[in-house]
Amino acid sequence: MTVLYYHIAEKSQFEAAQNGIYAPDAYEAEGFVHLCSAAQLSGVYERYYKGRKGLVLLFIAFEQEDFLSRTLILEDLTNSGERFPHYYAPIPIQKIKGHHPLEPRDDDPLTLDKYFLSVINKVSSL
Repeated sequence: MTVLYYHIAEKSQFEAAQNGIYAPDAYEAEGFVHLCSAAQLSGVYERYYKGRKGLVLLFIAFEQEDFLSRTLILEDLTNSGERFPHYYAPIPIQKIKGHHPLEPRDDDPLTLDKYFLSVINKVSSL
């Protein structure tokens, strides 16, 4: 069973991935890579990335063994009632199945949802 999660990355950090792994600055600081589901993308973008340039959306595929090994954990670290996927290791490049530059033109939540859905559909069809 393959599950796709998404990660908003700085393009420069993604392009600098070395030795077959991607480890953003947040991984170094917190010990895990922040991920989200398709349904969580707009909210994550709005809260943490709104107005920033040079971003890319990574499409990352996980298998059942990632959950079983406890490397990938769904958790609510902010007590918001919403669980987010966190990956407790650098991301192997082979898990990244696609990427797309992020250039939303409107910050309206409904427009953002449509934008992210179109990006997901575009990359998934490749």
